[in-house]
Amino acid sequence: TGLLISKSRITLTTLAYILGLLTCYLPGTLWLSYLTNTPYHTASMMGILPYIPTDILKIIISMRFFPKLAKRLSKSQL
Repeated sequence: TGLLISKSRITLTTLAYILGLLTCYLPGTLWLSYLTNTPYHTASMMGILPYIPTDILKIIISMRFFPKLAKRLSKSQL
């Protein structure tokens, strides 16, 4: 069951990161589309696509180090 809990926690964390990105991408792309008077698809290619690889990398890095950081912080009582 520990492995199942870990997998479910990773899934929930990944979903949380993706939802966080969407809450930034969606209004930003809508605003870019409005300001540049371009269709949403074009604005998303300009405002989202270039940033996806680095955002995926940031998600992977944070998922790798957050458990260790959380454990250290709980030990230090901060």
